[in-house]
Amino acid sequence: MFSLPLFLPVALAGIALAAVLRHRIARRLRSSEGAALVLVASLGLIAGATLTPLWSGVGSAPPTGTCDVSRIWLAPLQVYLQFDDPGLNVLLFVPLGGAIAGLRPGRAKLVLAFGGFLLPLAIELTQLGLPILHRACESGDIVDNGAGFVIGFLAATLLKVAGPTPPEGRPSSSGQA
Repeated sequence: MFSLPLFLPVALAGIALAAVLRHRIARRLRSSEGAALVLVASLGLIAGATLTPLWSGVGSAPPTGTCDVSRIWLAPLQVYLQFDDPGLNVLLFVPLGGAIAGLRPGRAKLVLAFGGFLLPLAIELTQLGLPILHRACESGDIVDNGAGFVIGFLAATLLKVAGPTPPEGRPSSSGQA
């Protein structure tokens, strides 16, 4: 983490922004403040981890302006279990996917889900286009971030569907018996 000197300030700014705006965003999305908080905070963490300059790159030649497309599918499971870049790339996007899945069905949820799924591609293209970040564009990062988003989205959806059921004899929250 020491190679990302701006990660902590950017991540903390994202969390602070989430805390300040959670009520307004929740109202706009017709969701809970918790979902709004996780949504904005996860975007702050993602920005801090992916769009800040690498310390190790400062003073060296910028990347070549090409993108490594050697991996376009998931890596073997043992790669993710080593708690290195691929596994961390997956974990980074799980909260975003979960927060979006927790939103009420509607246009906003659909737009955010589409945007969240495309966000890894946008990040890698930004890293490619901004050599000052000293970041390398890698297709494997897109795959791993996308997998994390899908895992978070599916897990939250399953938890929502399998959530607590009303006790017998009591109507459900939808008003149906």
